[in-house]
Amino acid sequence: FLGLAQAVYATRTSGNDIPLDLAETLAQLASQPDPLGAAGLFLQAVIEGGAPTVPSGLPEPLPEIFGGLLASLKG
Repeated sequence: FLGLAQAVYATRTSGNDIPLDLAETLAQLASQPDPLGAAGLFLQAVIEGGAPTVPSGLPEPLPEIFGGLLASLKG
């Protein structure tokens, strides 16, 4: 998930289109049962320009990774 968060950050801050492989990975993740689905939906929202709340109930270290992603985008 750290690698996915880094790819989301790099794509969002670059202003480039979402790479097809990353879009497919996030779509597949979002279609999984929670907590994986919630993680995928969160990352999709971030890459599309949103600042969603980190979903509750995620296993460690995902809340920390996702919180860091949002903090990096703000700062």
